[in-house]
Amino acid sequence: MVMTTTVPHQAAERFALLAVDGVEYAVDATWVRRSLPAPSPLPAAVLHGGTAYQLVDLRQLFGLPASSDAPPRAGGGPGPERLILLIDRPPAAPGPVAPEPAAAGGVHRLALVIDDLLGLETLAARAAVPLPGVYRGPERHWFHGVLPRPDGRITVLLRPEGLAPAAAPSTAPEEVPTAAAPSPGGAAC
Repeated sequence: MVMTTTVPHQAAERFALLAVDGVEYAVDATWVRRSLPAPSPLPAAVLHGGTAYQLVDLRQLFGLPASSDAPPRAGGGPGPERLILLIDRPPAAPGPVAPEPAAAGGVHRLALVIDDLLGLETLAARAAVPLPGVYRGPERHWFHGVLPRPDGRITVLLRPEGLAPAAAPSTAPEEVPTAAAPSPGGAAC
């Protein structure tokens, strides 16, 4: 009789590592299409290979200053030029296709403006720790969690589908109903 034992293991996946303001982030490599130098000034969208990608400046999204005070990395680090990482939802795996929830939004082609592209690595993403409860704001949509690394580094796992900006507010001026408009004397009617 032959007996086999299955040892549970952490599934490892390939991730693109990137830096923004000296913090290391990771995005599932199946989402990554290409990296490009970021133009100045930044456009609202990037057209590449006939496909439009909506621009998302991660510094701006995360509420960081436009330039970094982070020290450069030993290998050269982020220079004055930033990069754009084109990401797109990976093709669906074979099998039945589940409908996408409407709340997930329709934007999946993004041009992420980053400080540096650090490379590709295999990470055990399932070992990531969820964000602590103190994080209750939009960051819950941006990040899957944090991944403590054997060398002491912490890598923040990005949730690409949560990085797309919400529907942009209308830029048309709002009309004020006549009844609510101030009277010539300055008081509302």
